[in-house]
Order: sequence, then structure tokens, then C-alpha cells
Amino acid sequence: MPETREELYARAAAALRMPPVETWETFPFDGDLRPRALLPPVAREEPRAGAGRVGCWDDVLPPLPEALWRANIAAVVEPLDRS
Repeated sequence: MPETREELYARAAAALRMPPVETWETFPFDGDLRPRALLPPVAREEPRAGAGRVGCWDDVLPPLPEALWRANIAAVVEPLDRS
């Protein structure tokens, strides 16, 4: 079963960090940047625009346990296999 939003929050809330911007060729900001606290998930009656497409860098969130990663992949592949 894929990770719920509550499970993602519990795994990621205390582990957010800045991406390695020092390796970027260009960076549009001067000074120090830091991520703010991750807010807990809220129930929504209808999906937001772009729901399911997380726009974050892979190196910002802590790694997903392999079993959960494979369950997420299977949840995406299964409907594709049926069509």
C-alpha cells in the first residue's frame, strides 16, 4: 500500500534540509536560506490542481524505505497495466 500523507509527514517533517545549492551553477538568491517547518496534512474534499505531482527535489526529503518505494511504484504501474 502506498504511503499516506500522514506517513509522509511523520517521515519528513523533522528531516527537511536545503538542497545542495552550493553545487548549482547559478543561484538567484543572496544570503542564507533555510526550509520552514512542514505543516501537517489537512483533509481536502477535492484534489488540488496538480495533486499527485510533488514538485520537490529528491535530495530534500529523507529516503523512502525500499518496501514502501516498491509499493508506490506498484500503485502507479497497476492501473497502467489494466489499460
